[in-house]
Amino acid sequence: MDAGRAKCWAKAVEGDSVARRYFFRSPIVRADGTRLRFTVRGRKTDIGKWEVMEMGADGTGLHGLPIHGFGGTWSADGKYYFYETDRDIWVLPEHRSVFGKVKLGTSVQVTTGPMVFSAPLPSTDGKQLFALGTEERVELLHYDSSSQRLVPFLGGISTGELEVSPDGQWVAYTTYPESTLWRSRLDGSERLQLTFAPINAHEPRWSPDGKQILFSDVPFKIYVVSADGGTPRQLMPGEHQLIWAGAWLPNGNSIVFNQAMCSDFAGPCFRNTASIYQLDLKSKQTSKLPGSNGMMASRVSRDGRYLTAFSTKQDKVMLYDFRTERWSELLAQGVEDLCSIAWSRDSKFAYLIREQQTQPVDLVRISVPDGMIEHVLDLRDVTLGGYWSDWVSLLPDDSPLIMLDKSTQEIYRLDLLYP
Repeated sequence: MDAGRAKCWAKAVEGDSVARRYFFRSPIVRADGTRLRFTVRGRKTDIGKWEVMEMGADGTGLHGLPIHGFGGTWSADGKYYFYETDRDIWVLPEHRSVFGKVKLGTSVQVTTGPMVFSAPLPSTDGKQLFALGTEERVELLHYDSSSQRLVPFLGGISTGELEVSPDGQWVAYTTYPESTLWRSRLDGSERLQLTFAPINAHEPRWSPDGKQILFSDVPFKIYVVSADGGTPRQLMPGEHQLIWAGAWLPNGNSIVFNQAMCSDFAGPCFRNTASIYQLDLKSKQTSKLPGSNGMMASRVSRDGRYLTAFSTKQDKVMLYDFRTERWSELLAQGVEDLCSIAWSRDSKFAYLIREQQTQPVDLVRISVPDGMIEHVLDLRDVTLGGYWSDWVSLLPDDSPLIMLDKSTQEIYRLDLLYP
């Protein structure tokens, strides 16, 4: 896009009351300079569902296309529009009628399989398509303090978001990238799959008695499932709102969870409405945790006295004391969109991954409630992975687990055959 067209597009978007509700990505101008397309994620759009918008190069005629995708690009002749979905590449054909009006065809899936394809780039002659193929994988690594080395855990299977049961004998975790929930013994034996597609399972949490597992079906639901298997039971049914990241309170009769009155993790709607709530599982009554506006990633200490949360408005880790019903600041530097905090067994320390602009990434533990920070592990040479790369888990001896990115990428060439 040349500077003139970019300025025109920006001015058109700025002046359009509908366009201001969206978050923009990947603007691309057709080769003949007549039209511009870009992908958006708006207030009414489901999480992960990007929509393609189009307007004239002069900024007029803004409208949506009947496809869900992002990162699109036209073929050189302008007859085909290649775009990405969550895992694959699709193509939208188009042609002009005898009256010069653009007619859209039916989208066709170009790639399929276990690999994720992205960044489509058609050749200039239109006979080939180049794309980036990614095989997604993570590996759980355990920090062995005696040898001061990171060693594979659970045999190196591609899993993450692990939590140990209260008795220290079992673990619950989610597979990557399938996002199914499993439980097994601490050594990996007696594995049992607890959820199946289309549930998108994340953030498992053991009940205090070790009989149930609370988890998120990201992004809209939370469930409870028996550790011995069975049908998951949904809690807090709702529509057009985000409900995620539940945690048990020590009595086993209540949980806390995060909720935002919108359908997208991005933007001011989420940051303004995300809050922490408490649910009584017997009475089904909910109550908002005082002062929790703009809070997410809530984690309850094992003794039930404290709750940590990330403030989306202040970019700080906050600490809530259930006894005094007051918030205090726990960590103010090195956190941005934090997703994971892990509590020690004795509830005296909170572990998290810290990112600072002038310092290498490291894993720290924070003394509660005084906020003293202790460096645990240097992560400058470690590439973290998973859906939340800052995820931290702890084994029964409080030694940390992190998720190492083991994904591989290659460039592929696809030969195109047109009807």
